[in-house]
Amino acid sequence: MALTDPTVGRKVGLRARRHGAPKVVAVVPGVTETPATVELAQVDGAVISVPAVDRPQAVPTPPATVDPPAISNNAPPTIVLAAVKEAHVGATFDCQPVSQDPESDTLRFTAVNLPTWASLDPASGRISGTPGPTDEGVYESISITVADATHQVVTAPFSITVKPALALGSGVALLRWELPPSKVNGEPLDDLAGYRILYGRSSSDLDHSVLITDPATTSYQFSTLTSGVWYFAVVAVNASGLEGPPTTLATKSI
Repeated sequence: MALTDPTVGRKVGLRARRHGAPKVVAVVPGVTETPATVELAQVDGAVISVPAVDRPQAVPTPPATVDPPAISNNAPPTIVLAAVKEAHVGATFDCQPVSQDPESDTLRFTAVNLPTWASLDPASGRISGTPGPTDEGVYESISITVADATHQVVTAPFSITVKPALALGSGVALLRWELPPSKVNGEPLDDLAGYRILYGRSSSDLDHSVLITDPATTSYQFSTLTSGVWYFAVVAVNASGLEGPPTTLATKSI
C-alpha cells in the first residue's frame, strides 16, 4: 500500500501489520439489528476509526383511528302497574303489569320482595299464587323490573295484603262470552292472550277477578258464590298485558 506525501511529491510506503488489519463489518440487507460498537483498525501506528453501521431509523407508526361509539337510539321500555287488589287465603291471586317497548324488543321481568307463596313469570311480569292459612298479613316493598337489552325500568314499591278466606257458598253461575271479532280499532285480532273475568256484589265495584290464560276459552263456571246478586264482566287481554274495554254487565242472583 502506498500514499503520496503532498509536501515532497513522492510516494511513502506503508506496511500493514498483519495483527492490526481492519475488521470489516458486514451489513446484511434486511437485518434490522446491526453492531452498535465502533471497530478500530491500526495502520502503521495510526488509529483509524471505522464508524459502526447506524441502526435503521424507525418509521413512525401513525396513531390508530378509533371510531367514536355509536349513539344508541334505543328507547327504554315502559311498565304500568294498576292498583294491586287484595289477596285472600285460599283464593288465586294474580297481578299483571302492562309493559311495552318502543322498538318491540324482547322484555324480561324480575321482582324483589315477593311473598313466598307468589311467583313471577319472567316473560310477562305476571305475579300469581295462592296464599295459605298462615300467609295472612301485609307484604311490603315489592317491585317489578322490566328490561330490554339496554335499559331497566323499575316500578314504584307496592304492597300485597292477604286477608282471611272469603266466605264460600254453594251458588253456581255459568258465564259464557264470544270471541272478539277484532281489536277496538278494527285491526285483526292477532295477539289475544286470554281474558279477565271481573265480578262482585256491586255493579260499580267488581272487586274480584279471574284470569283466563287460554284465548280459546269462552266460558267459566263459578261454584262457590254466596247468596245475593252478583255482577260479571269480561275483558280481553293481549300478549303485552293490555286489557280491552269490559263487556256489558251480566247478573246472577244466587
